[in-house]
Amino acid sequence: MDNYNSDIVLAVVQYLNIVDSGRLALSGKRYYYLVHQYRQLRGPELVTTASWKDGTHLPASDVARGGILRMQQAPNLALAFQTPRSALSDHLANTLPKDTVILGVIADDIQVNHPEGEVEHKSRAALMSASFPGAVITPFSIDFGPKAEDEIESLRARLLERNESCCWKAIIVYMCGRGNFMSEKFVTRMQRTLPDVAIVGGICSQGYVSKPKYTKEELSRMTVRLLKKLIQRQGLNPGQFIEKSEIVDHILNSTIGQHSLEYVENSVFGVILGGNAPVRSMVSRGVKSIIQGVPSMSSPLVVKDVFLARPGDDCYLFDGEDLKPIHMIRQIYNKETGKTSPATEYMTKSVRADFIGLKRQNHDGFELNVMSQYCQSLQAYLIMTDGSPDQLKSLQDAELDFFVLDGKACLEHMDHTVSKLKEQTRGEEILGAVMFSCSGRGPMKEGMLQEEMADATRFAKFFPDVPCLGFYAGGEIGPMALAGNENVFQAGRATVQGFTAVFALFIVPILENHDYHHLDDCRENVTSFVQSRLSNTAHLII
Repeated sequence: MDNYNSDIVLAVVQYLNIVDSGRLALSGKRYYYLVHQYRQLRGPELVTTASWKDGTHLPASDVARGGILRMQQAPNLALAFQTPRSALSDHLANTLPKDTVILGVIADDIQVNHPEGEVEHKSRAALMSASFPGAVITPFSIDFGPKAEDEIESLRARLLERNESCCWKAIIVYMCGRGNFMSEKFVTRMQRTLPDVAIVGGICSQGYVSKPKYTKEELSRMTVRLLKKLIQRQGLNPGQFIEKSEIVDHILNSTIGQHSLEYVENSVFGVILGGNAPVRSMVSRGVKSIIQGVPSMSSPLVVKDVFLARPGDDCYLFDGEDLKPIHMIRQIYNKETGKTSPATEYMTKSVRADFIGLKRQNHDGFELNVMSQYCQSLQAYLIMTDGSPDQLKSLQDAELDFFVLDGKACLEHMDHTVSKLKEQTRGEEILGAVMFSCSGRGPMKEGMLQEEMADATRFAKFFPDVPCLGFYAGGEIGPMALAGNENVFQAGRATVQGFTAVFALFIVPILENHDYHHLDDCRENVTSFVQSRLSNTAHLII
């Protein structure tokens, strides 16, 4: 191929996976130059592999290798899903490149939408490998215990410090074991720290995540207490170190060139995505309006009199620590009748409601707040808050509706949501999706939905060529579920909720044709490029 022009060589490179193109790159300086130029121009890439194929279970090692053999660039993110019967995690660290950040979940049921259109939950292991050039991907893990508060605060400070340069987009977070006790606190703290970031995830059995890497400056700013915690996670006794600088140097030296996973059973863990990470989120639940039947974009009921009760007020019902203000809706105005009534007049009608829906002025959709059992005793509808400024804003003149969970409404809302997603991504390409479905929604044909893998099947109906992986969670983390909304994409206002399907969607602009014709592979350019790459040992990996 030495006599072929660069256009022909690049046409061949487009059909080579990362292993074969790497071999070509090692065969000569010119090919080294062209392969790396192609990879830089190619843009984001995402592939999935799963263990169920042609009626049989593939070995976990094949699933791990598939995350490399089907890619043209080295992945910088790997999202793994496995059941307790799979050994996928044992193969990932030795198979994927050292710089790949791995986040894995172990759950009883995982779900797979194959790019060929098949939807199944028989796979014991599935892997999503992605290359997002220019993305910043930071793993984290916080164990339940007395030091958890310090670790959450340390992570929060680190994110704030790097937010301007990293431009954080999303947090994919899992909770397992006693880590569930930290779920609300963690989600609330992170959302307050980064109000516009999408936070998605779910509650699982166990999991694993790449150990984070720190700069010397970041380690030096940590307290000795936190540094000792990092040392303990490496299985060492922090007592063997005398000076803080010794701990810092050890952590730095122990993470260079290593690819190690941390297995967790009682933790909050995940990855934070920033930079050019092309991620957005959406959520679907599905409810029926007690007032109107099918949820509408508006309601005849309006909040007329509402009071923000704070801890310590005479009307504040609860005792304990870390209490938050509560909105108490005492009067409701009906636009159709022109009548203002006390909230108690609606309580007979709303007694079977699961949620109170509230739509603030100029907001899209009704936020679904869980109906409190204390409404009757306080003669007011109670809307809990997390204490953030956004949630403490007055509900005066917000539209109000009462909703109940309904199987048919859930299916219809998922159809509506995915249909809207197709409309709202015209001119864009969904590379892949991760879905966290409530275990009450599947995978089996039972319960309220009465369809096997209802959420995954409906996604595949509208996007048969888009790979989608996920698991059935014991609680989902995502933007607050809405009713009557038009825009499917949501960010901020994350919460731990139930009976929802939460999505992380990797979306990029559609590029018609990559233009490789401007590449000049003259001897001077090739030599200069190779020398610049080899001068930095970090780029020696093909």
